[in-house]
Amino acid sequence: MIKKALENVKDNLRFLLDCFNTPRIIEIQRQVSDNSDKLDQLLSQERTSSHNSSINSSRNTKDYLVDQIEQLSRVVETSRSPTKLSSSPLRPEKLASNTHRPLLSDSGDGLRKAILKTRRILDTYSTGSANEAARSFNELSVALMDAGLAQQASKISSFSVRIYQNMPTPEPDSEFAIALRNHSNHLKASGRIHEAVDPARRAVEIYSYLPDRLFDPGRAGAFDNLAVCSFKLGQTQEALDASNQAVKISRDLLARKSHDDQLTADLAMFLSNRALILQAAKFHDGALQAASEAQKILLKLHRSSERYTPEYVDSLRIYSQMLSELGDTDQALQHTRQALTLLERLAKKHPDIYRPNLARCLVDLFEILSALNRRSEAEKEIRRAVTVFADLVEQSPGLYNAEYAYSLRSTARVLMDRQKAGGPGALLEDALSFLDKASSIYEALLGPTVLELVSLQQDRSSCHTRLKDYSSAVEASRSALKILTRLSSNKNERLLADTKRDLAIGLYHVSLMLDRSPPEAVTPALESVELFRALVVAAPKDKSIRENFVVGAIFLSRVYSDLGKHKEALQYSTLAVKESDGRGVKSDLTKKAWTRLSYCYSNMGDEKLAANAEREADKA
Repeated sequence: MIKKALENVKDNLRFLLDCFNTPRIIEIQRQVSDNSDKLDQLLSQERTSSHNSSINSSRNTKDYLVDQIEQLSRVVETSRSPTKLSSSPLRPEKLASNTHRPLLSDSGDGLRKAILKTRRILDTYSTGSANEAARSFNELSVALMDAGLAQQASKISSFSVRIYQNMPTPEPDSEFAIALRNHSNHLKASGRIHEAVDPARRAVEIYSYLPDRLFDPGRAGAFDNLAVCSFKLGQTQEALDASNQAVKISRDLLARKSHDDQLTADLAMFLSNRALILQAAKFHDGALQAASEAQKILLKLHRSSERYTPEYVDSLRIYSQMLSELGDTDQALQHTRQALTLLERLAKKHPDIYRPNLARCLVDLFEILSALNRRSEAEKEIRRAVTVFADLVEQSPGLYNAEYAYSLRSTARVLMDRQKAGGPGALLEDALSFLDKASSIYEALLGPTVLELVSLQQDRSSCHTRLKDYSSAVEASRSALKILTRLSSNKNERLLADTKRDLAIGLYHVSLMLDRSPPEAVTPALESVELFRALVVAAPKDKSIRENFVVGAIFLSRVYSDLGKHKEALQYSTLAVKESDGRGVKSDLTKKAWTRLSYCYSNMGDEKLAANAEREADKA
């Protein structure tokens, strides 16, 4: 069986050489995936054999890929690019990665040499120990990750972990901890965050038993990886504790080896991740301090060697984000433009490596320019990002879809704003085309993009409403409501509160579009008001929630009036006045509430109270 598998390997290597002559990256990725599946099958089939036999079998079948990808990784090595998180429903966030990568030389020639060398080594490969097999699987998984093949990397790293676990007398070992950490990283990059946290915790646990743990740089990386995993799962305190440990260990190591550039770069990366976790926890001053220190550290390294330029760019982007959060958009713009200039230079030399971060930086720039109301410049940058992401998605299907969808939706919102400011209606048609494309992408994704899909459907509803295509608007809103109804049972209190708010807004918009049919409109309108009532009780100082509550109550009162239910209409108009008058809401909203109350009193024949309410409306 193994001999047959090796023959298949040689055929696949010949195929890779053919692909090199006429580049077909997707086909190469498919072949690597197929071979990973074969490895998995072989390991499963050998499970009934003795331990040593199993190890030898797995070792033989994996080595063709080990050397191939080990060489290939030198060609496709990537800089540390921030991993996107979802700290808000609308915008993916970024965390620094935890592996340093040097800049590259000639990638094309390196790829050809790597494949040829792999074939030679495959023909002369000799047996080795279980540790060597596990180590090779681990190296292979890292190389696959560098090539952008996260799913395959997670599968290969699982082999390494499995070998360590199946050893007759497994002992705490730093290489086992590294394998666990890498496996966690690969699962995380594959979107399998719930699976990633367990190996991250086990890696930290193993390091705690090692005699030389205090001086092992991998221990700091293990804590940092746990911090990122915990943060993605919303476990902020565990993330902060792990991040504190990563930074402390890194500082202790540097106290012993103060001139070690790699340890210094690692500290900067841990500080960047800490900054983003602190920012999410609303500790903005601490976040800015950590991001500033990371940026200063990497500026020195960048000036000494261009191998640290990618890390410096990441630190600039994160520092800009902190500045923007605190309202210093001018400084944020300056640092983002600096990062973009460096990325354009890097992407020109190595487009396959740096174009993803170039696109992300363009999105950063778009958001800062939007905050500064420089809308024409912002539109130019987001359209550039869309172009780059579209090309990336075509080259690597599935890897950049969420970011591509976000850029499409951002472009649509720019067009919607232009139309609202007096632009032609055709802008809405263009916006819908971007939204429809983004919607199809989001619907194919799982997990953290659910709320993005909901918000996108609401944008589609708004576009259709402004185009007076009410049936399409209702359909889009109902799609959003279907998702939100499922989400409303989530146990996360903050998510539940946000979901209720979005659900109430969605229900209100549905009822607004059904205005010509009051019997059908009353149910969603009533549900909307009651949801907002609960949210106002939970967050009494949130002005936007209270204003939405008032708007919904006014609308519900109008629906009841149209149905001839004047008592109910008066009840909700009175509620609107109570929640608006003297509560800090917009004056025009208070005026509308009093005017609606006056109308209800008039309908009930109480002209005196109607007149009093009208006078209050005039005062507002």
